[in-house]
Amino acid sequence: MCTKPSCAALAVIEPAFTEAEKLALAGFLAGYSGMTREAYTLDLRQFTAWCRQRQLHLFAARRADIAIGPLPRGGSSDTVAATTYLPDFAQASGATFRLVIDVGGWDNSVVMNSPGQSGDPASPHYADLFPLWAADGAVPLLYSRDRIEAVAQERIRLVPRESA
Repeated sequence: MCTKPSCAALAVIEPAFTEAEKLALAGFLAGYSGMTREAYTLDLRQFTAWCRQRQLHLFAARRADIAIGPLPRGGSSDTVAATTYLPDFAQASGATFRLVIDVGGWDNSVVMNSPGQSGDPASPHYADLFPLWAADGAVPLLYSRDRIEAVAQERIRLVPRESA
């Protein structure tokens, strides 16, 4: 330990990615161009940020790191909550998106999108609907501006890029 005023402690900073990880990311993106490449670049940027937040190496993330559940759920192939099960009764498939539209009163419509409204595991809305989904619930799907603005938590403004 340094006790003199002139001493400085050095922090060891590890590179964000190993050479193998950089090569794999570049190799993956090399197979795409245009808007598809831009979309995958954004996906990878979000995923790599998520890995860094959890101090996971890029290829160390496993399904268990992002898996949600299980929760008990009813239904069968003969019910509205159509599901199928494996021999051990683990659910094998079922709808993750449900929508009920009231065309006579649009703000009375409901929706379910499991596990949540965000595809980003770092978002608070990544899995917030999962328990409600497992209970066959739904959330309001609002259409009128005043109803939407009354409950909005954030606003994301999408601005197209000017063409070159």
